[in-house]
Amino acid sequence: MPSVVLAFSPHPIRFLRPKLRFCEVTTVREKAERMEELGIDVFVVESFDGDIGGMSPEEFARTVLCQRLRARMVTVGYNFAFGGQRTGSSEMLEELGREFGFEVDITPPLMRGGVVVSSSRIRELLIAGKAREAEELLCRPFEVRGSVGQGAGRGRLLGFPTANVMFSQKLLLLPGVYVADVKVGDASFRGVANVGSNPTFGGSSIGIEAHLFDFQGDLYGKEALVRFRERIRDERKFQNADELVAQIQNDVEYARRMNLPIWEGTS
Repeated sequence: MPSVVLAFSPHPIRFLRPKLRFCEVTTVREKAERMEELGIDVFVVESFDGDIGGMSPEEFARTVLCQRLRARMVTVGYNFAFGGQRTGSSEMLEELGREFGFEVDITPPLMRGGVVVSSSRIRELLIAGKAREAEELLCRPFEVRGSVGQGAGRGRLLGFPTANVMFSQKLLLLPGVYVADVKVGDASFRGVANVGSNPTFGGSSIGIEAHLFDFQGDLYGKEALVRFRERIRDERKFQNADELVAQIQNDVEYARRMNLPIWEGTS
């Protein structure tokens, strides 16, 4: 049988609880790339709207799983909920499967280091700036993708040219300075990345600036993938440029000393 993964966009919680501040760990594009890496045959993105959100569990099983996807085997997590107001459970899906002619496989919780791997836990770690702990649960670094845009050019003047990554995703790590691996094209470079507003120079909006070690060339207009490996320190306001340069040098030395291979994942 062909393998099919069903995802929803926007995330159901955005429809069910529109006032809740919620950020997804991975974008739809990233999900699609992961599915391709895993060898999934078809990745379906279903629009989650009033029609889907208002379906009863029975209607969802009959309309979406049977009529649209023609499912013969459905795999869900142990805490899976579906249907209007999340009234359907994985056990109910088993019952509906017997009625509609498909088998149901319920996967147990995935444990890593004694902790249940969940998007909620990963989100909490990222918001707290715990990049290494999040990577352990993700089995890959948390990453932010965007094109490199024109910045203020201060990094070059300070001796540490940076790529100003124009990102669109809403979930970011706690502001600060991180050891990062930056992929541009087919090449990956170790570097340091600042998530924050550049308070030393009076900045206010949150941005991502990455300094790539041993890189020569022009990055403007190119797509960069910034993978956050470990948090070094908080972002803070320095008294002058010389003080900032001295701190950046310390950050760079710390990142270069790290006994951590550059991430060479495919996405």
